[in-house]
Amino acid sequence: MPQRVNVIAGDNRGDENWGMVAMRRRRVMLVMMFTVVLSLTASPALAHLQHNVDDACASPDSTYFSRFGPEQFWHWITGNGYNNGCFIWTTTTAGTSSVNYAEWYLPSQPEICSGYVHDFYVDTWIDGDYHFGTTSALYRRWRYGHGGGITETYKVSQAALADVFKRVTSVNGPPTYDHFDACKGGLMSLGDLTKETTQHYIGWDYMKYIPKPH
Repeated sequence: MPQRVNVIAGDNRGDENWGMVAMRRRRVMLVMMFTVVLSLTASPALAHLQHNVDDACASPDSTYFSRFGPEQFWHWITGNGYNNGCFIWTTTTAGTSSVNYAEWYLPSQPEICSGYVHDFYVDTWIDGDYHFGTTSALYRRWRYGHGGGITETYKVSQAALADVFKRVTSVNGPPTYDHFDACKGGLMSLGDLTKETTQHYIGWDYMKYIPKPH
């Protein structure tokens, strides 16, 4: 059994015992405070954020969406698309390269890009409008941006869907995710090149980068 210490006048043995207990308590409190500080300091680096990008519609581009190619081939419809906003469309080509294409970007600003270096699911809105008509839309992942080249291509049938989000990163297998490095310019792109023998419409709309849960 623990030995009981009696505190009596003129005897400082009890004071010494309680002094040791108080010292240990202070040490525990300091360790706990240090742990909390470390946790708060580390949190921003560990946080991975969802990033949503809408198309720019009538504007050529926005902070996180840009379109390229001859302006006369681009068309847009307002009051439709995701959340009744708008969407962009053009016609497909069977040539050797895209004539018109667009890109959805992750934030690459140095002060925030570390929150977007992660594994992401990528969902894109496929509208029920007939301007989403191709069966061979080729969405491309650029893990390290343009400097790293195309990492993977996903073939999606826009014609088979209507007013839903399609998980682009899962078309080549079971539901899955892929890695992006926003600090190096990670992005997704879609061009009008499908190589279909019959010309179809192809559409661009809202895209979501959804971080893989820890």
